[in-house]
Amino acid sequence: MPPPDKPPLVLRITKPTLLKRRPVPGEALAANEKVAKPPCRIFLHSYAYQVPGENLQGHVKVCFEGPVLNNASVWYIYKEHCLIEGVEPPQISSPASSNSSVPRSSSRINQAGLDMIKRFEGFRPQAYICPAGVPTIGYGSTLGVRMGDRITQQGGEDLLQRDLVRFEKAVKDAVKVPLTPNQFSALVSFAFNVGISAFQRSTLLKLLNQGNYQSAADQLLLWNKGGGRVLQGLVNRRQAERALFLKN
Repeated sequence: MPPPDKPPLVLRITKPTLLKRRPVPGEALAANEKVAKPPCRIFLHSYAYQVPGENLQGHVKVCFEGPVLNNASVWYIYKEHCLIEGVEPPQISSPASSNSSVPRSSSRINQAGLDMIKRFEGFRPQAYICPAGVPTIGYGSTLGVRMGDRITQQGGEDLLQRDLVRFEKAVKDAVKVPLTPNQFSALVSFAFNVGISAFQRSTLLKLLNQGNYQSAADQLLLWNKGGGRVLQGLVNRRQAERALFLKN
């Protein structure tokens, strides 16, 4: 149960509307891509009024605590049809300011970071045991996964979006210096791969919080081992994360 001073996030639907799998007019969606909803209140896991690299076309992107339809938890709803309770709506920046420091209250991974995670994680439709011995599915999701589980690619993307909220928050809470969207997204990818505890204890984070951005970027390259040996896949991933971190 959340503490009294931190009310839960709630989506309050104020008029009959559609929850949609894509931010497009309802008539452009198939029957299994939309759900009619009357005025009601639904608990949320997270939400976004703006997503780098994605045109929401007047929608809010919401992630529910559990699936709404077809095992999907990520949906879109027109902004004028709803209110988000429990938070103040974030200020929406103009495209010209996309490379400014990330607001600490609304940091989200950008499209470049999301694409990088998906590329290096790869998609697996059936649960498998990862090198760490943990049942894993989709794009590296482990929470609640059991051997024998199967998932669609869309389901894998929904699980990834759900999982990333935790890592976005960990980076936002741990970093005490301003970050560009690319720097933030590179760190989310890194934390997603090595784990939150390893990120929090890392020399990389210590150097970054001292304002030494270049040395922090170089630290990424040292995290290239698995089972005590250098793995080419990790070498490639760390190089990509460093390149994104240093990109304007």
